[in-house]
Amino acid sequence: MTNDVPILLDSGANMSFISLEFAKRQSLPLTDINSFPVYLVNSSKEPSFWVSKKTKWTFHFSNFPSFKWDLTVLDAPGMDDTILGHDFL
Repeated sequence: MTNDVPILLDSGANMSFISLEFAKRQSLPLTDINSFPVYLVNSSKEPSFWVSKKTKWTFHFSNFPSFKWDLTVLDAPGMDDTILGHDFL
């Protein structure tokens, strides 16, 4: 499936997250996975967000080859337009 999505990509991360609300607004297909907690650096008591879905989309930009990119969908209220790169150390 090809989707035209107006985003900038972080090319240096091992893992990439996209907002659940952004994905819904863009009508991007979602595939369910088991949820797991994501913690902020300054808070290890409670998970800050829950990663709820993971999917692979084909991105298509003008004057640039199409490519597939794995994105994990992050249910993070208040960060509806956010796409983050994250390296697990």
